[in-house]
Amino acid sequence: IKGGEIMIPTLSIVFMAISALVSIGLPIALGIIWHKRTGAKASSLFIGAAAFVVFAMILENICHRLVLYGSGSCAAFMQSNLWAYGLYGALAAGVFEETGRLCAFKLFFKNKDDRCEGVMYGIGHGGVEAVLVSGLTMISYIAISAIIILSGGMAGLTVLGIGEDTASVMMTAFTGTNPFMYLVSVIERIMAIAFHISMSVLVFAAVKQKGRGWYYPLAIGLHALLDLGAMAYQTGIIKSIIAVEGYVLVFTALCALLAARVYRGMAEQRQETNQNYTVDKE
Repeated sequence: IKGGEIMIPTLSIVFMAISALVSIGLPIALGIIWHKRTGAKASSLFIGAAAFVVFAMILENICHRLVLYGSGSCAAFMQSNLWAYGLYGALAAGVFEETGRLCAFKLFFKNKDDRCEGVMYGIGHGGVEAVLVSGLTMISYIAISAIIILSGGMAGLTVLGIGEDTASVMMTAFTGTNPFMYLVSVIERIMAIAFHISMSVLVFAAVKQKGRGWYYPLAIGLHALLDLGAMAYQTGIIKSIIAVEGYVLVFTALCALLAARVYRGMAEQRQETNQNYTVDKE
């Protein structure tokens, strides 16, 4: 696609559209399929979505403003120390999101003991993140690309009130980015949703199963370890995006296997409880 002297690869826009479609459509499809297969309630999905917004987007961001961008010595230290910055970012994500799950399960799942409700919550939690972080972002990218093409360059961006320096950076990004990088977002969202479902199963078990409360801090630790890869890339400690994505893929797969085992364990414990109840009744 060409606008004046500005060239934006056709594949870039195609892959942006694919990424937006998957990010928005996949959570919806998963929710519908899981509801039809297990009877899990739609309310569990919406609670998961709301918990992400409150704990990850509002409360966590407030904490970031205080710790990372405040005027005190703590913020100065964080800004000057890449390792501290990365460790804080990874741990904060784990603490806020897993605490969000814990609070949601304790407050709103008192009458929802079926393990399938925990999975539905995870679909909502990871799904709204996919929509907000990737889906809407890709839609905005498509709109910006169209503006660049139709205006032949920065003219359309500056009309929107974007400064020339920022517009120049945006144009360089849109015209110089490898189209296949937009597909990375698809892979990331799929892995993120799988991870959120896995952590939801762990925290659900921590709330519903006796003696499994330690699953909650375990989920925080696993979440922090997952995000360390992204933090290391963002801070420049790791330069290869392929290495980071490979790490996330392997780590997510291991967490999914752990969650599957915990999920099966919840069914076995429930069956054992029912059998004991029947024996006592007799």
